[in-house]
Amino acid sequence: MNKEAFLDAMGIDRWSKASPAAKRLAILIDAGSAIDEQHPIIASVIQILEHDTNAIDVTTSYRKDCGVFWDMRLRKLPKVSCTLSSPPLAQLEGNVEAKKALWQMIYER
Repeated sequence: MNKEAFLDAMGIDRWSKASPAAKRLAILIDAGSAIDEQHPIIASVIQILEHDTNAIDVTTSYRKDCGVFWDMRLRKLPKVSCTLSSPPLAQLEGNVEAKKALWQMIYER
């Protein structure tokens, strides 16, 4: 008797190893800042680096269970390991040199 056919006939699902959950990423911002993933600069960077917008949280606090994708805080304390680092969005929008530095980081990835 074929065991797999028997299990199928009984309607019993076979055991399969669970796929690992996608790791959440964070964009760290200063307290009092109000930005979201839909901002044109942020959306462009997320798209270029091929990340899922649904897996990214914009937050003011660092969590150890969440990797840091982009640190946009004015004062980078506590220091965290992150993919991108830039000034806050308000300063980034008006500063050509900060934009150049950001795009250079993206290019190096």
